[in-house]
Amino acid sequence: MQGRTLENYRFDKAEVRPAERALLIDGVRAELGSRAFDVLYALIKNRGRVVTKDELLDLVWPGLVVQENNLQAQVSALRKLLGPKAIATIPARGYQFSLAETVLTEIPNGVVPSDVPSHANLSPQLSRQSNPEAVMVQDPPSALTQAERAAVFGDIADYAVSNTPALSIAVLPFANLTGDANDEYFSDGLADELLNVLAKIKGLRVIARTSSFSFKGQNVDIPAIGARLGVAHVVDGSVRKSGDRLRISVQLVKVADSSPIWSEVYDRTLDDIFAVQDDIAQCVLTELRTKFMRPWHGEIERRMVKREVAAATKGRSANSTAHNLYLQARFLLNRRAEADIAKSVKLLRQALAIDPHSAQAWATFSQALVAAVDYAVVPQVEGTAEALTAVQRALALQPDLVDGHIAMCTYQKLRAWNWQIAISSVQRALHLSPDEIDAQTEAAQLYFLLGRLQESLEYASRATMLDPVNAISYRILGSTLGALGRWAESEAAFRQAIEFAPDRPGLRASLAFVLERQGRQDEALDAVSCEPADFLRWRTLSCLHFRGGNLVDSDRNLHALIDRYGDLAAFNIAAAYGARGDADHAFEWLERAYAVRDSGLSYVKCHGMLQPIQADPRWPVFLRKMGFEEYDSGIGP
Repeated sequence: MQGRTLENYRFDKAEVRPAERALLIDGVRAELGSRAFDVLYALIKNRGRVVTKDELLDLVWPGLVVQENNLQAQVSALRKLLGPKAIATIPARGYQFSLAETVLTEIPNGVVPSDVPSHANLSPQLSRQSNPEAVMVQDPPSALTQAERAAVFGDIADYAVSNTPALSIAVLPFANLTGDANDEYFSDGLADELLNVLAKIKGLRVIARTSSFSFKGQNVDIPAIGARLGVAHVVDGSVRKSGDRLRISVQLVKVADSSPIWSEVYDRTLDDIFAVQDDIAQCVLTELRTKFMRPWHGEIERRMVKREVAAATKGRSANSTAHNLYLQARFLLNRRAEADIAKSVKLLRQALAIDPHSAQAWATFSQALVAAVDYAVVPQVEGTAEALTAVQRALALQPDLVDGHIAMCTYQKLRAWNWQIAISSVQRALHLSPDEIDAQTEAAQLYFLLGRLQESLEYASRATMLDPVNAISYRILGSTLGALGRWAESEAAFRQAIEFAPDRPGLRASLAFVLERQGRQDEALDAVSCEPADFLRWRTLSCLHFRGGNLVDSDRNLHALIDRYGDLAAFNIAAAYGARGDADHAFEWLERAYAVRDSGLSYVKCHGMLQPIQADPRWPVFLRKMGFEEYDSGIGP
């Protein structure tokens, strides 16, 4: 590393964790061999997955034919410096960086690579003999010289002290310039696909679809959007489609001054859509990163970007016709209306008939079927079985498909009630893509259902940050805060959810319980009177009137619920009886709900209306039947 100094290197704060950055800085200070440094850099940038030997050879020795023993020598040198457990060997595959930030192994004294000079100047905070916990908890920049701080943070020094991460982005819905509203699915789909790819890139904070798309059709300037979503950059674009010809215009914009960083116009055919999508993702990611990287690592970074985008698009159909049907299906599924879900299932069947090897389509098909069963669009038994087959097919085709693991969690949580598989599935999704919003909300809801409220609160809070105008995230947050007895905060979360989605079923019913718990009975009744879902309104009114001593109105609403929804809302009827302390009728309806696999039973352990019957000896028996191993219950609204 003759002639190189720390100023040759720079690592983005959002990409490399503080303790890992300390290791890199320490390695440079000790003048670690340049190839070993490149190996370490590549392993840390790809932490969380196995990096194959071929990948490392290609990244560290680009364009050269190098024997594998050269790679082994660099790994050996790194292990001597960082400890034998720092880099794991995965037999027949490659290597993986395995130092956890919380368990950094102290670097042994006196074991350094032969190319490290004995006079290397190590600061006390980052020396080989320093306490690894001290390295972990102390933010390295505070221990760096001014020149070193500039090298580490480069042009993003201002961002380092800002609340807005430099590597943060929102993908706005692309404008449909075709002139045909029926092509809106395509422009939305392109933006959605780009968002999904970028969301799977570690170190990049991507605002989720619900929040990004909330500005659709609104004349809002870029700085206002950036401030509302808390991002430093946005991507927007437009699509003009004529037959199989496409013109796609896209730009990456810096929020602070609305200045374009990169823009491109693509004139292609539908058959080229995959290449265009990948090129856009690579360009956006490269532009973001190269703004925060020293030129020395430019080429290795570009190769990493290409690999990351390729990994993020695994499972996608390679057939343009099938992919077009998939985009239409997902567009309809996102609308969540009964008729749209039925059409989505039909389109996904067509897409999979054309390309049965699309893992992404299989995962979405499973999600659509789970929704279709809940809406009674498809028969319960057949739909449930087909949903399981679909998600199993997705994961067989692509074992590391994030959407596949999320779909498996959804299926197990709502249809099979196998909680251990649900937990392992969502945790696998989070491991593969830590900032995936669907994984965050799945985890938040799953842990709420299990009564693990602190974990639910952490994931729900994270979800509201990643998707700041998503009513679902705030609904889960409100439910968890209510279960913790934090009523004022719960009320605020539900009111925020209602502001974002005033017509969404269940929000006003949940708010009513929170108000009633605070002794605001009249406000609670006013809130639930605006609940759009009849069955939730009648169930909640029955409970509130019973607690308020108004048995006539309580009975009237309960009978309306049974008369109208006796075949569809067994769990909610059980909850209404549970709120009265009528254990016999409550368990009768719980058993009916179990017989028809009512997905509402997923909430049985945490539902506040069932609290009065939890002392009944039938309660732990039923929970065991539902697959719950622990019988203590959080009390939610």
